[in-house]
Amino acid sequence: MIGVLIALEAEARAILADPRFGWERRGERSWHSLLFPLRLELSGVGKAFASWTAAALAPDCELVLSIGTSGGLASERVGSLWLVKEFVEHDMNVTGLGLERGVTPFAGMEGPVISRLSAATEAQAVAAHAAVAASAGAASAPGAGVFARSASGDRFIGDPSEACALREATGASLCDMESAAVAKLCVYRSKAEVLGLRSVSDNADHGAHLSWESQVELSARDFDTWLHAFVSARP
Repeated sequence: MIGVLIALEAEARAILADPRFGWERRGERSWHSLLFPLRLELSGVGKAFASWTAAALAPDCELVLSIGTSGGLASERVGSLWLVKEFVEHDMNVTGLGLERGVTPFAGMEGPVISRLSAATEAQAVAAHAAVAASAGAASAPGAGVFARSASGDRFIGDPSEACALREATGASLCDMESAAVAKLCVYRSKAEVLGLRSVSDNADHGAHLSWESQVELSARDFDTWLHAFVSARP
């Protein structure tokens, strides 16, 4: 089973409207595909809701996908689509105890980067990404790369100086409010792999909220194209 976690209905709208998945609604925020081993949950915004939803998905899933929009921390093009296999929880900060920013005490973390993805799943994800880039009218393009690191925290980044500082501190080029929490739960509390699919909706600047509102519909279409290509090719 593949679990799909998406924060907002607007980000999931194209996927849920796609008849190729054969969705059956199982709850207020839950859908199961009748055609693929796929379960989709709307989590809500932020790490707490994402963790709650991931905890429900991970025990029954071999892979959990965190799909949604992200801010770009540098010059990432609005509309570009990125795969994420490295996650950092940027607002976990216990440096006063001598730990790196992003490391949770007593969790067995050797460093701030959270990751678990097999080579086979990575290859399938890259192939699906190429399918999006090749599709007619796609908002995304591979650009200089396919993978990006994402920094997550319960804070909407809307200031350029803060975005720059976050990139320097974490090595991330994207920021969001859910994916690192999902990855942390999968890696340290389950056996599930974890992969992010993030579309850049804004540049984490003073106009970020306006960019998100205008971009989310286009991002949702790319999510749909990618997910169908990914699950169709998966054994």
